[in-house]
Amino acid sequence: MLSQKGHELEPTDIFVLGVMLFMMKAGHPPFEDASPGDSIYKWFYQGKVENFWKGMSAVKMKAFGKDFYSEDFKELCSGLLHPDPALRYKFEDIRASKWYNGEVADKETVVREFTTYLEKMNELAEKEKKEREAKLACSVKIGGGKGEATFQGITPYRGETAVIFMRIF
Repeated sequence: MLSQKGHELEPTDIFVLGVMLFMMKAGHPPFEDASPGDSIYKWFYQGKVENFWKGMSAVKMKAFGKDFYSEDFKELCSGLLHPDPALRYKFEDIRASKWYNGEVADKETVVREFTTYLEKMNELAEKEKKEREAKLACSVKIGGGKGEATFQGITPYRGETAVIFMRIF
């Protein structure tokens, strides 16, 4: 697709499956842009997929442990996300992969893992909310002395900077 030569549906669909599978597991996209200039996807173009997985594993290690991405999962995703459509996994490769044919979690395990994941996501959301509120509280200064209420901020306007402030006497 990047070569502007058009694309065949199967390799493109397989690539999208790789992105979706990764997002379902990780909770975020694997990269911003599937191009050699992307700071993460470049590892695929350079044939250094182990660097991609090393970075991704480091992100998840603290919260979920070092085995968040199994070797079978990494192998499958790497094949799905291969930059060369001719070398990208085909549907038969997916069906033959160890991850695809591996163990399937029972209902209790799925519920437990989703519950744990939801709790961690809620904790993170609450932490981020508090950080945003603290940042907002720092940006507004009330009671600056002599009965003043001030908002201190800089807003760009048509290439020039206008300082916004309000004083109440």
